[in-house]
Parts: sequence; C-alpha cells; structure tokens
Amino acid sequence: MLPAIPQDPAYHAFADARPLFGVENFLNVSSNVFFIAAGLMGLQSVLVSRSGGLRSDHAVLRQMYSLLFIGLIITGLGSGWYHLLPDNVTLMWDRLPMTLSFMAFFSIVITERAPVSWGRKWGKRMLWALIVAGFCSVFYWAYTEDQQQGDLRLYVLVQFLPALLIPFILLLYPARYPGDRYFWFLIACNVLSKLFEHWDSQIYSLTDAVVSGHSLKHVVAALGGYFMYKLWRMKGT
Repeated sequence: MLPAIPQDPAYHAFADARPLFGVENFLNVSSNVFFIAAGLMGLQSVLVSRSGGLRSDHAVLRQMYSLLFIGLIITGLGSGWYHLLPDNVTLMWDRLPMTLSFMAFFSIVITERAPVSWGRKWGKRMLWALIVAGFCSVFYWAYTEDQQQGDLRLYVLVQFLPALLIPFILLLYPARYPGDRYFWFLIACNVLSKLFEHWDSQIYSLTDAVVSGHSLKHVVAALGGYFMYKLWRMKGT
C-alpha cells in the first residue's frame, strides 16, 4: 500500500517572492486575475444563453458549466489569498474551488461524450458525487495536516484518476457537439501548467527574474478556462 504523502513544506517556497505596491509575492498573487476574468466571462455567457443546439442536454450542461466557471472565479480569489499568505490553511482554500471546476469539467466530458442513452443521466448523477468526493479529499488532507499526519493520497487519486480517464473518453466516444478541439486545448493547458509549476525556479532563472514558472502556470491554466468559455459559446447560444 502506498504510504501517506504529507504536504512538502518547501511547496510554499516559490521562486518569485518579490513585493510590489506593498503586496508580497506580487506576480503570483496578481496573475490569479486571469482565473477571475475567464470565470466571469464564462458565467456571464451561461446566464444569458438560450437553449441553442443543446436540446435536452441544455439544463444539465448549463448547471455543469456554471459550476465550472464559479469555481474559476473562486479559484482566483482563493489562490490569490494563498499566495499572499502561503501556508496549508490558505492552500486548502486554493484547492477547494480548483476541485469544484475540475469535477464539473469531468462531468461535462461524461455528459457530452458518453453514449446518449446513459451519458446525460450518469453525468448529472455523478456531478455532485464527484464534487463531494473532491471536497472530502481536500478536507481529509487538511485534517491530517492539522493532526501532524499529512496525507495527500486521496487528493492525488481524485485529481489524477479523472485526468487519466478524460483523454480516453474523448478518444473512445465521438463528439456530439461542435468545438471538440477546445477539450484538447484545455488538456494541453493543464499539462503545460503542471510543467511550469514544476520548473518554477528554472523558468525564473531562465527569464532573468522577469517571471517565474508558477506565475505562468496561473496564466496558462486560466487560458484553459477561457477555452471552456469558447466551448460553451459554440453550443450554448
């Protein structure tokens, strides 16, 4: 059995900690505005949309896209707070809304791509189960950290299992709506953002301290949210 995975304290030590305008870690804080922008654009688009080409799927997908965009907005706020005061407590409020958006995205993929006979039904049923599972994984990690027995295993499972399944679902089941490329654009943004996060200090050095990998991670991950806005625009209006 895989041993418990505690949160590495070094995780909170980012390459670019420069203050600006009295704000510590300025670029890592301010770059979260892109999450908020993508989320607001998407949510506004959902709220004003008509049934368009979605037909009977519209109500189900409308809810899922709304939750995804709400998650992006709160991610911008939660991540901004975390980078202003980086510790395990604020990290929890960074991870919770990210989990909301990710689970909503997983449900969207299931609903849009799985066979019509069960995709819509199970996508809707799984939406709240996935969100609850995601939230529980974050709360469990936070609780174990508070008990000095940090354990990220459940959080890692909840994050990476859907990440592995989503490409297979997209490849196995044909698209029923236009804009299929935006799913792949988002996946590419997610992979690229992870690479930027991993090479935080290397990118900071490579750019001669202009920008760090973690700040670029925020920009690229938010771009993935923008692609979801574009995807909704193609089918929701």
